[in-house]
Amino acid sequence: MNAFLSKRKYIYPIKRTHKPDLIGKKGYALTQLMHLDVQIPMTYVCDSKAYCQYLEGKNEISSSLKVQLKRHIDLNKSYAIRSSANIEDGIVNSFAGQFDSILHVKGSSQIIEAIEHVWKSTQSPNVKSYLETKNIHVNDIQMAVLIQEMIPPKYSGVALSRNPVTGANEIVIEAIQGEGTGLMQLGLTPDRWIYKFGIWIEKAGNSNLPFSIVEQIVEQLREIESELGYPIDMEWVFDGEEIYWVQIREISSLSNLNI
Repeated sequence: MNAFLSKRKYIYPIKRTHKPDLIGKKGYALTQLMHLDVQIPMTYVCDSKAYCQYLEGKNEISSSLKVQLKRHIDLNKSYAIRSSANIEDGIVNSFAGQFDSILHVKGSSQIIEAIEHVWKSTQSPNVKSYLETKNIHVNDIQMAVLIQEMIPPKYSGVALSRNPVTGANEIVIEAIQGEGTGLMQLGLTPDRWIYKFGIWIEKAGNSNLPFSIVEQIVEQLREIESELGYPIDMEWVFDGEEIYWVQIREISSLSNLNI
């Protein structure tokens, strides 16, 4: 293995002090949540320098990553592998759903395969077409990859500080039992609550999710939006004891919201 590749650290835990140049916008958004002391899953990053080595055809990069995974990450746990590019989740360009994410990944070989899958998704026809509409060159992509511990969900869902249908200044919470992927992949109908100026204007009548948890989600969402200073779209998981915030993005356009 190349001596430089073997010494260079590509995989490490996300910390409050990290800047977006190496960890991407999704990774940087998580550091903002860490500053606010809200709960997020344990998250590592495979930084964008590894992606650069991959593009340059450095075959040793996979071996180097495997060594670092075994050294730093509990490989007995299951992880979500998510894109964190420099160009996604922006005000103008959201890139929502353009890059791949892979859930329930376990073991070093499977994690490496999932990371490479995210890297390869930057070259997909859909992404190239999207880039053309935004006048962005594929070489402008710097792709970091998040390795985020999976939280066993009792409930999961989304929380938005603006109504995606009307644009009203009100909080919308949606939840389903189990994983949030059921909202899209299985077409499940979520429980829904809408909160506006201290009043619940819509409540899920038959939900088994404790209402106290819904109130906590609203309270934390309001605090996060207040600190950040802009409308937010967040994904959350409740494991039966605590609420974890999995992803956060600024609401750039109501038409881009995926609810």
